[in-house]
Amino acid sequence: MRGRRWLVCGLMLVSLACGKGSSPTAPSEPAAPTRVIQVSGDLAFGDVEVGASAERTMRIANNGNSAMTVTSLSMTGGSPLTANWLTGVIPAGGTREVVVWFSPTTTGAVSGSVRINADHTAGSNQIAFSGRGVRTGPVWQRDGAGNTVFDMPAAISRVRIVGTYRSNSSNFIVRVGGRLVVNELLGRSWGQERYEGVHQVSGGVVAITNSSGVEWSFTEVRD
Repeated sequence: MRGRRWLVCGLMLVSLACGKGSSPTAPSEPAAPTRVIQVSGDLAFGDVEVGASAERTMRIANNGNSAMTVTSLSMTGGSPLTANWLTGVIPAGGTREVVVWFSPTTTGAVSGSVRINADHTAGSNQIAFSGRGVRTGPVWQRDGAGNTVFDMPAAISRVRIVGTYRSNSSNFIVRVGGRLVVNELLGRSWGQERYEGVHQVSGGVVAITNSSGVEWSFTEVRD
């Protein structure tokens, strides 16, 4: 019995001696908050009829460990773009799909980028876009003579204006949307019987004044 007690005591002493020099493990520091933005998708819209719309989808991902707040979306390049989501919160590891529409109001190519304004800590917050407004319907045209007023479709961005001396010497004065675009003297006595020019416009009311002796035509010009 005595030998067995000494064995037990000896084991207890060894255990106490081993534990005497140990210390508790310090807690680990929490990971720093990260909000890593990634934007993907295909925003190459191609040719879209003026007055119509085409849609694409882009994806905004948060690859960080903390929630990311999006405050707005902005577009460069004077783009005719709209989106169905502009602000909100994307959780850590989450993705938000956003529908983007391209709705050209004039013919011609446009390009630029969509910027996602957020509190991200890393990553790229932009994605490129491109598209072209086209017109495949009949070319707009208007012919007449003398003074008159008429409406030009707002979708027209370029127009060829022709004025021809008809009888008496005359001015040829044309305003589009209140802006003076042609002011010419036509007639044999002035040595100019015909005017022709292509002008940048944006539709609106066309007013031809002081032009009783002129035959004229307006024809839409497309790229």
